[in-house]
Amino acid sequence: MGKQDADDFGAERWVTEVLPEILKDYSPGDVFNVDETGLYWCAIPDGTLSFQSVEAPGSKVANDRMTLFLACNMDGNEKLVPLVLGKSNKKLS
Repeated sequence: MGKQDADDFGAERWVTEVLPEILKDYSPGDVFNVDETGLYWCAIPDGTLSFQSVEAPGSKVANDRMTLFLACNMDGNEKLVPLVLGKSNKKLS
């Protein structure tokens, strides 16, 4: 098996056998999913609506980015307050 090959059998076994066995001892309210996403909070649109013959002025791409961690439980009745990570302790205005 190469470095990039997926273990289809292992993944299928995880979903059908291993995960249900782990989850059987927990209620859906106790199982949480967490994901992260990037938020460019000062970004402007990267395109514009204009005539083809009219050249739009260029702009610098904003790199003011925060990372957000979002979490909720399996039955959806508990959504945690998002955790926000930024680059520094500067006060955002």
